[in-house]
Amino acid sequence: MFFVLLSVLLDPQYRYRIYLDKKDTRSADKAAKLHEVLANSRYDFSREIIEWVQNIKSHEVEMMQIADLLIGAASYANRGLSGNEGKEALVERIRQRSHYSMTRDTLLREDKFNVFVWRAQEAYV
Repeated sequence: MFFVLLSVLLDPQYRYRIYLDKKDTRSADKAAKLHEVLANSRYDFSREIIEWVQNIKSHEVEMMQIADLLIGAASYANRGLSGNEGKEALVERIRQRSHYSMTRDTLLREDKFNVFVWRAQEAYV
């Protein structure tokens, strides 16, 4: 899933350091494999475009906490929840500032605030 999301955003004229929230004991192996697959997909065998993919503990990094907050707001809006004044105020503030509904995808190359709404495909047997 990370590959699908990141691969469309990576531009070879820039350098990337990708940080992922550490989830389990296998996170390091998964990050290394993601780095390998992303780099190979960009023919970045010398790791000049994608410098590293690293796991971090999100509760220790303020920027990740902000990312978690924004992702939580987008999730709240897309799940159609209500009743939490703080979350509703944050969603409304993001809508006002970004001019996006938060329930529809933004353009892939949006610079400030990207929304990607994932829709599961049903398996047909």
